[in-house]
Amino acid sequence: MQRVKKVIDQIVEAPQPALPAKQAVRPHVTPPAIQRAVQPSSSFITQDYLDYIKTAENRSRVGFEKGRWYPHKDPSGGWNVGYGHHLTDSEYQSISKYGLSNQEVENFLIQDLVAAHRKVHDYITKKYGVKLHLTPKQDQMLVDYVFNLGSLSSFPKMVDAIVRSDREKMGKEYKRSAVINGKRKEITGRNTQFANKFLSQAESLA
Repeated sequence: MQRVKKVIDQIVEAPQPALPAKQAVRPHVTPPAIQRAVQPSSSFITQDYLDYIKTAENRSRVGFEKGRWYPHKDPSGGWNVGYGHHLTDSEYQSISKYGLSNQEVENFLIQDLVAAHRKVHDYITKKYGVKLHLTPKQDQMLVDYVFNLGSLSSFPKMVDAIVRSDREKMGKEYKRSAVINGKRKEITGRNTQFANKFLSQAESLA
């Protein structure tokens, strides 16, 4: 886990561009049952969460051959490697020839999770007008949606349910879908995995 923490620290501590003054957070009345934020942390990236994402994204380890990871087709038409990392053209050319090690693939995964985490908090700040404190479990649930689908914009009710720790509402709103071969279909496997991981009555939302 120390290795994972080192990779996370390198990403999180990278300098970020300052926001223009016009993007400063406006004063706003905080909705009930929501806490204002301290600095969002990367404590949501636990080994257990990494294992969950790896299973959800690539249980059968598509692209793994002779100890190396090679590109495989993404349902959207592009190329992925490892656990859902989208490849640029230049990355594809290099990786298709030499492949990646397990460590390199995991580094990509951690980088992508940190990037998804930033998208989550950008969306939350815009939606509620303030920066909010989320528990690691709330971060994990929201990051899962961004990592899988790219954004939270199609799930405003689910976002609100997670932010308010409303388990009953989550159970009604969590199912996701995607356009596959021109038709919108429920992502049944991912929905089941998410429900088993996060929505079980025995699972704490803390």
